[in-house]
Amino acid sequence: KHLVWADKDRKLWLHELTTRTTTLIANSARSGFGELVWSPDSQWLAYTDPASNLVQQIHLYRLADGSKNTVTSDRVESYSPAWSPDGKSVAYFSDAGGAYKLVIASQDGITPARTIALPEPSFYYTPAWSPDGSKILYTDAHLRLWVTDVVAGRSTRVDTDPFMLPERS
Repeated sequence: KHLVWADKDRKLWLHELTTRTTTLIANSARSGFGELVWSPDSQWLAYTDPASNLVQQIHLYRLADGSKNTVTSDRVESYSPAWSPDGKSVAYFSDAGGAYKLVIASQDGITPARTIALPEPSFYYTPAWSPDGSKILYTDAHLRLWVTDVVAGRSTRVDTDPFMLPERS
């Protein structure tokens, strides 16, 4: 069992509860870490950290060997990582090409990422996968709920959400 946190000195830490050892994962040169998300098997950590140009990037940390992988470029904003139920993919939002898109990237860093166009110009939040991995639910800046069919790449507006940044589980 592990605990991860970011401190006020812009450092990201991992604490192993049984051995009581603490390891420094990374230092942030800018404003610090955000959106810390464990994979379903707790073997990977996805997190955001701004690059030197202050553009948010998504990084993956592998618990088994301490390796780190930067998933996104420092040329486009990327945020809100969410693990697929099988832990093989990470969905996130990116403004590559000028309009926000939903991106599904493989945690192995080898398989090319898949980009899904979103229904209309907006800012999107809180992607959450369905338990079977076939759909992703998210909210836009107008507090509308959307569901994207992962295979078809089609989005449907399903409801409104009274909360700007809901916590979903």
